[in-house]
Amino acid sequence: MESKFIPEAIKIVKSAVQADNENKLKEALALYKKALKYFIVGLKYEKGRSRELVREKIDDYMKRAEEIKAALADSKSNKKTVVHAGSGSTKVKKKKKTGGGEGGE
Repeated sequence: MESKFIPEAIKIVKSAVQADNENKLKEALALYKKALKYFIVGLKYEKGRSRELVREKIDDYMKRAEEIKAALADSKSNKKTVVHAGSGSTKVKKKKKTGGGEGGE
């Protein structure tokens, strides 16, 4: 039986990568999550080397989704985050605090 899940996952992940490259991180994260669900379901229909390749892609996209999630969490906690898609690295720059608010920074 041929699965329709993997082709659909590929279609979704292409959109995720595009959003990621355009620095639309919230959209990219949602699309990566959706694609991962399809990949995981489709994995049970794959055999042999094909199954291994799908598993490797799942790992890659899972890592990228985790990086984006961390970057979004950092940006919510008073940091400006620059994420470079595909480079495997995240650069974080702290915003300078202005004004007399609480917190002691």
